[in-house]
Amino acid sequence: MITGNDFIQLSNRWSMLPDDGGGGEAVWRTSICRAYYGAFHLARQLLTAIGIKVPKHNAHDFVRMALQQSGDGDLVKAGSMLADLRDARTDADYELMVDAHGKQKLAQECHHNAKIIIALLDSGGRRDWNPMRATIIAWMVLKGHRNT
Repeated sequence: MITGNDFIQLSNRWSMLPDDGGGGEAVWRTSICRAYYGAFHLARQLLTAIGIKVPKHNAHDFVRMALQQSGDGDLVKAGSMLADLRDARTDADYELMVDAHGKQKLAQECHHNAKIIIALLDSGGRRDWNPMRATIIAWMVLKGHRNT
């Protein structure tokens, strides 16, 4: 089974390929996408593990906002960084006429940021998840989301 970490490792490999060694704009844009999706899936997995049901509809917005509404500084930062990474992914996928969205340096930065998001999510091993879960559920109720 593939994991978010698998996507992030692939992003790293692709972001490091030189232009003349199988890399180039298409590979670097794809690297940006894998960095985002890897971080997204790991964040989604974390929310599921603490008992938060992630809806299929608008899952990307939900995951980001749930992290940002958690009340935990590391998760709030991870949510913000995930939003920025998603913007980079969207630009890489849809703004093909803008060269800046397909540069190797950006692909490497996105991979690096995905690794930071992982570290922020992983710092949760030292946390009591109950207060964050309760805070996220309170936000869900306020926004009309159900956790069932």
